[in-house]
Amino acid sequence: MKYETLVTTQYLENYGGHSENGKFSDGNAYWKFKGGGQYLVATKSPQVANAVAFMSAYLHDLNSNRFEKELVTDWATWKKVDLPEDVIRIDVEDYFAAGSDKPIQRAR
Repeated sequence: MKYETLVTTQYLENYGGHSENGKFSDGNAYWKFKGGGQYLVATKSPQVANAVAFMSAYLHDLNSNRFEKELVTDWATWKKVDLPEDVIRIDVEDYFAAGSDKPIQRAR
């Protein structure tokens, strides 16, 4: 049995990283909220926190730059009802079985 958690994210872009160095310390950071996304995270664990922690860890690796960030903003246990078309489905066990270098489509 798989447990599903709908994880919502917010995407931010640093406009200061395009024209300057984008660093806060130099006064060149200019972050703007952009879109975001929803990920349906499936896992064997009933712990919702596991799904949220997985997404946070995955996004942390992608966020290690000064140009863009995607942050977890909300989550909920998902009931088996219709999903929006743009939801990105992730099975945690399949992800690690594939060697964990399999890219996950990123919301924008």
